[in-house]
Amino acid sequence: IALLAFALALTAACADYETPAKDTIDKAEASLNNVAREAAKYAPDDLKKLQDELADTKATFDKGDYEKALLQARQLTAKIPELATTAGTKRAEAIKAAGEQWQKMSADLPKIMNAIGTHLARLGRLRKPPEAYAQAKTDYEAAKQTLGEATAAGASGDYEDAVAKASAVEDKAKAIMAALGMKGA
Repeated sequence: IALLAFALALTAACADYETPAKDTIDKAEASLNNVAREAAKYAPDDLKKLQDELADTKATFDKGDYEKALLQARQLTAKIPELATTAGTKRAEAIKAAGEQWQKMSADLPKIMNAIGTHLARLGRLRKPPEAYAQAKTDYEAAKQTLGEATAAGASGDYEDAVAKASAVEDKAKAIMAALGMKGA
């Protein structure tokens, strides 16, 4: 009888932890999902570590060790705000750096594009433009459009997108200049 009473008491004690453990795990998972998008971009290693901890916590729960799972879930929940802060800090640093890079690019690229446009206009007046002229002109028009999109992104404060688009313009401008034999390519 004593053994049966002990088994019943142990079962009741485990059951007492099951619901709180499940609820805490669910809350931790929801919180982690809320910060996952930004953390994946700016703190991917930290996110992976917490996702692994969540998987371990769920495995502990699935094994029936509800008390341990509850403790793990509480510890995990306490780490999530730190992940959000880390990702936010790194995001702010990336935006600041992109803003500085955009300032330089937004000053330099229009000059480069104007030089290419002037060179293309001169080539277009030739009786027989070089073989690369038609493709260079098409690429130039596409690059001008992308530069316009970059400028709009920069004006709206989306410096990361502005820099990405401006980098594509810069690469295309170098290719055009090389194809046309322009200096600075």
